[in-house]
Amino acid sequence: MADEMKKCKYCGREIGAAATFCWYCGRELEARPERPDTPQKGSPFDRRLLVGVGISVVIILVFILLSSVL
Repeated sequence: MADEMKKCKYCGREIGAAATFCWYCGRELEARPERPDTPQKGSPFDRRLLVGVGISVVIILVFILLSSVL
């Protein structure tokens, strides 16, 4: 039975060899892998570029309409 047990590295109590956390102190014995970062929907640079192009198009259209009126 001693082969089927291990000691918690935090509290020193004996726990099952396959345990991933200590039943006594509640600490996790094996680190879980980090979650991958969620990708951003759009970087601020992309939005700024799109807004800049949109404003430029509106300004050009206003100048074209004003020059055709005059």
